[in-house]
Amino acid sequence: MKKIFLIIILTSLVLNIHGQTKNDTIMIEKYDYEATENGTKSVSLQKGEWIIDIYRMPNGYQNEFAPAKDFYMIQKQYHPNGAIKFKCKFLGNVLFGKREYYDESGKLIESIDEDAKFGKIKPQDIVVFLNEQGIINKETGETVFSKSPMKTDGSMYRQIGGKLDIRISKKEDMISEENVKIRKRLG
Repeated sequence: MKKIFLIIILTSLVLNIHGQTKNDTIMIEKYDYEATENGTKSVSLQKGEWIIDIYRMPNGYQNEFAPAKDFYMIQKQYHPNGAIKFKCKFLGNVLFGKREYYDESGKLIESIDEDAKFGKIKPQDIVVFLNEQGIINKETGETVFSKSPMKTDGSMYRQIGGKLDIRISKKEDMISEENVKIRKRLG
């Protein structure tokens, strides 16, 4: 009986310790002071097919450019202490996904669902439409913005994503030239 009681107590302790370690560990996203030489320099890095531009402090932020097959950007801003302040995704000038705000300790304080405004049209539907209309070619890097093909890593979105002025008609439930207006911005 003592052995059974001891086994139950030990099992309970092991499970309790394991549970605390798992639940109490929260990863807080931080500004990359090492890569930016203590926040004094802006840098551009490549991680796989992603291009990441990290801008110097104060008010440091970074843009993460997805490869052409995904074709979007993640923008993040950081508090002066280096903790994440704001995070969102863009397709051209359109926010999508979750827009998130964090306090100075890196704790999530507000999350806004940007996808709710789309109805049946989703951001990846727009990327497919851009590809079908010949505005971009995710495979070859060809675009209406450049005479020569671009790399199909994150540099493609970095170069042309800000030049897309996308307007979506909320009344429609499918993409067509009439309900998704895509204009080239100058500059």
